[in-house]
Amino acid sequence: MKVKGKRAVVEIPTASQSDIAFLLIIFFLITASFAVKTGVPLAYPKKQSLPKEVYKRDIATLHIGKHILTLGGKPVTTETLPDALALLSQRYLVVEVEKGLTYKEVVQVLSLLQESNKEISLRVVP
Repeated sequence: MKVKGKRAVVEIPTASQSDIAFLLIIFFLITASFAVKTGVPLAYPKKQSLPKEVYKRDIATLHIGKHILTLGGKPVTTETLPDALALLSQRYLVVEVEKGLTYKEVVQVLSLLQESNKEISLRVVP
């Protein structure tokens, strides 16, 4: 014989789960240590400053291409670039970067340029 009756509904209490999740998020945000990555420092001109007038003979061009690096139209490598920069008489350097290059390739060259005593201007070329 079957006995009919109400079955007891079994539930797991979830009322405090959102409170616990919120406290855990706060805890991990406070205790997490954030790694600060330093990039290449860039000095931007002041808003009120006038553009510098420079003679064309004082400007050298460094072209960063997909498979080639040229300084003043002559091919160089990343190993010989610091020596080639030291031999340059020009004080200003225009760095032309081809579209499609990765940041890693550009930052690698810019970090080499940082050691030189040149004023650098960046330009993206197609």
